[in-house]
Amino acid sequence: MRYSTEGTAPDRIFIVEYKDMALSGGGDGVVTKITFQIRLYEQCNLIEFYYDNMDPGNTVGWSGGSITTSGTIGIADGKTYISVTPNGSTATASASKANNNISLGATKIDKGVLYKFTPAGISLVGNTAQGGTTGMVNGDNLLSGKKVQRYLATPFTPFTMKPYSGCLPAKYTITVSGSSAAEYSVTPNSGTLSIGQTITPTINFRPTNTGVRPAVLTFSDGTVTRTFNLVGEGTTRLTWTGNTAQGGTPNLVTNKDTLLNNSRVERLIPGFFKPIDIAVAANITAPDAPVTVSIVDSTGLGQYKIMDPNGNPVNSFTFSAPQGATFSPNIRFLPTGVGYQRGSITVNAEGETRFFILNAYSVAAGGEFYIGSERIGPTSQIFQKDYICVGEAVQSYPVDIKNIGDGSFKITSIHTFQTDSVYAQGVPRYPLLRDGNGNLIQINDYSFSVDPGTAPATPENATQFPIEIPYLTTGRTYVNFVPQLPGKRFARMFIYTNGANFTGVDPDGNTVDGLLVVDVFGRGLGAFASDANSNTLPKTVTFPQTRIGKTSTQTVSICNTGACDLRIGKKQFRIINGDVQEFKILDAFGNVAVDANPNNETWVLPPDSCASITFSFTPSRTGSRRVSIQLQTNDSALVNNNIERGAYYWDLVGVGSIGIETRDIAISPAVVDGPSSESPSSSAMAENNTDELVVIEKVEISGPDAAEFAMNPLKPWPALPFAIDPGQTVDLSVIHTPAAGSQPGPRNATLLLITSSGDTMMVAITGEAATRTVAATPSSLFDNVTVAVGKVARQTVMITNTGTTALKLGTTTITGPTSTDYTLGRVPRTNLAPGQTEYMEVTYRPLNKGASSAVLTVNSNATNGAVTVQLGGTATKIGGAETPGTGLANSEEISEAAGVKLWQSRPNPGRELVEVRYSIAEKGLVQLVLFDERGRQVLVLDEGERESGEHGTVFSVGGLASGTYHYRLVSGGQTLVRTLTVAK
Repeated sequence: MRYSTEGTAPDRIFIVEYKDMALSGGGDGVVTKITFQIRLYEQCNLIEFYYDNMDPGNTVGWSGGSITTSGTIGIADGKTYISVTPNGSTATASASKANNNISLGATKIDKGVLYKFTPAGISLVGNTAQGGTTGMVNGDNLLSGKKVQRYLATPFTPFTMKPYSGCLPAKYTITVSGSSAAEYSVTPNSGTLSIGQTITPTINFRPTNTGVRPAVLTFSDGTVTRTFNLVGEGTTRLTWTGNTAQGGTPNLVTNKDTLLNNSRVERLIPGFFKPIDIAVAANITAPDAPVTVSIVDSTGLGQYKIMDPNGNPVNSFTFSAPQGATFSPNIRFLPTGVGYQRGSITVNAEGETRFFILNAYSVAAGGEFYIGSERIGPTSQIFQKDYICVGEAVQSYPVDIKNIGDGSFKITSIHTFQTDSVYAQGVPRYPLLRDGNGNLIQINDYSFSVDPGTAPATPENATQFPIEIPYLTTGRTYVNFVPQLPGKRFARMFIYTNGANFTGVDPDGNTVDGLLVVDVFGRGLGAFASDANSNTLPKTVTFPQTRIGKTSTQTVSICNTGACDLRIGKKQFRIINGDVQEFKILDAFGNVAVDANPNNETWVLPPDSCASITFSFTPSRTGSRRVSIQLQTNDSALVNNNIERGAYYWDLVGVGSIGIETRDIAISPAVVDGPSSESPSSSAMAENNTDELVVIEKVEISGPDAAEFAMNPLKPWPALPFAIDPGQTVDLSVIHTPAAGSQPGPRNATLLLITSSGDTMMVAITGEAATRTVAATPSSLFDNVTVAVGKVARQTVMITNTGTTALKLGTTTITGPTSTDYTLGRVPRTNLAPGQTEYMEVTYRPLNKGASSAVLTVNSNATNGAVTVQLGGTATKIGGAETPGTGLANSEEISEAAGVKLWQSRPNPGRELVEVRYSIAEKGLVQLVLFDERGRQVLVLDEGERESGEHGTVFSVGGLASGTYHYRLVSGGQTLVRTLTVAK
């Protein structure tokens, strides 16, 4: 082995030569020799392996197959290596696996073979400050953490190229590939690196979007190829700034910050706010920035809008913001609510989305009404279960009014109007009542007050408006019910306020801000003044004819048939006008308790008790005499036109006579527009009790209703003049014929008998005009009812006496093309009292398939003639079974019309608990009421709004008398009636 150096510095070659290297062992023991060199080049760092004589098989006396010597061809630095495996002219190299078993006996190396280990042409030196890495190892990330504004080209020099060899120039190429390759450019990207030269390429990074912009940089110097990941990051070119003066926040943190939090806008007046400024960077050659702004009003009232570039309020719009511009979304807040109003705004500016809550404040008065924990609203029903004695008691409920707005919340006025007390279809269920002139009827039973209500209500206790609730406080008021009349006192309260958080519909149908509309359903219990027979008080107390100077007395009873104490004012009970010197009150209300109220002393007559009053009459001259007695009570049923409630005026009538005694007449009710043959009559009697002849010169009828009374033509009066002998009696028959089309009610007149001496005797004539009309409901039966031929369906028609006098039912007939499909049930009563209802069951049993049609005619002696009911129904094929949903009626258990079904009560007859079930096709209002055989309402079984489907109610009939009852279902414009029996 020898070494040598050739050449001159710095281009010397260091040569290590293995000359005639002996290979040991094997064969015939002859030593074989080989020769090769290792050459090291100064500056170029080139390493060469040169082989001269490497064929041991040619050595004399040596067998190549016996050579066992092996070795490795290559270089290593302790960590990495590269080895060569000879294979003739196609030797292979490996940097991953060292070949340590090269045997000259098995692997031939030709003489003159040269293996060169050439270093990489170019070394890359990383510049970490410019985004390079320390080792610039294959696969490293370049430009990591380098952020560049979108569309702004920025140069980086992450590495410098240096040649590994000092004696050979190197060529290089740099390419960029990947999804964001277009955003990177390299200068220079190819060339030759001369010996001793260094080049630092510039990477220009111009991101077109935000976030990491991935690409791959590939570097090749002809000998080695290296790849690096380009991970520069694009940042927004937008600057978001919160305008705190406009309701913004300093940092505009998305999904967290709330805008307009301290922005106050007067209700119904628009406010405009620009809480966000978005600036687009200038001096950049770039497209406009796309911006989308959308706004959501969480209240659903449309209070928040965004103004588009044309100045229109919209919910969303998109536009392009040019470079260098600043965009400020213009939010319009037009409040209609009260207090804080929630909304949100979403801004998507060039892919960056920010979401903010909006919470502007509507400056307005606002209030909420509570009874206990229940908030009062349009569906509230107050006093629904309260039954109060008329004028005697008060029911007060505390109402807490919470001020939820700004400033004072004020109740400016309250108006209460009477509603119908009969449940009706539609909205509202109880419509407002109006008088004959179309005016609303104000009702004084209900009031609002700052203190609990008192009874009786007086003008001194009237509430002074406005009622004011200061800011941020809760005030207590009271809603009061003092019934002024007995019975249902249904009404609707219209509470006007300055509130802006609710609206209501006024009586004219207008929607009004701050109007709270509430239904009130109190009921009054009354004291009822009547006579001893539980009838109304007598209209006139009539004394017998009394001789001048003589005295007659009359005693009458006043009874209380109501549920509350009957109070009668002592001071008000007196004779007030007329022939006051001839009548006296002899005795009144003996043994009746007295309420010694200094302001209003009253007799107190408990329920179900009576008191007596005795009057006297002492005429001072002949002729009729009359006075009026005032009776002031708390019986609010005593109302007559403009007379105050509870006031009753009794007429005391007497006749002072000289011997002719007359008797007043009361004629039976006469039917308005009735046949003349039915006109009732009665006779006035005049008896001569003197010993002298009395001559009647003139007879006439006078008074307010004189035109309806006349001489009975069937019993004419004596011709005038006529004489009445001593002891003789004359009858004067008077007939009553009410004016055509007149209203029912009492009729009064006076029959005057004038003697030849000028004395006038008066006979009071009282009568009554009555109506006799009939109605049948419903107007049609079996609408939308389908049954199979041979099956039956039953429905009921109600026949009601709508007049004021008794009605007699006549025959009922069915006519029409398919009249034989129907049969009628028995009508228990043919004589109906006023207001009384009779129920007739109609059975539909179709004989043939198809539609049925007929007319039910109900005859009577009513003046409005016969009434009719249309009969319908459809028959399906013979033997058809009930099909759900087709409206097929069960023959025994179900009545049905237009999807409304009413089942037969169970059990029937009933003794204690009874169940009634019904079904409605659509959600709506229902009323299920039980009537007795006379048509009087007994129980309300169910009432209110119900969901579609089947419903039921269980009630007790244990307290009802045995007999037949009818229950009626009203819903969806349909009326169904069935019958149940109570048996004890």
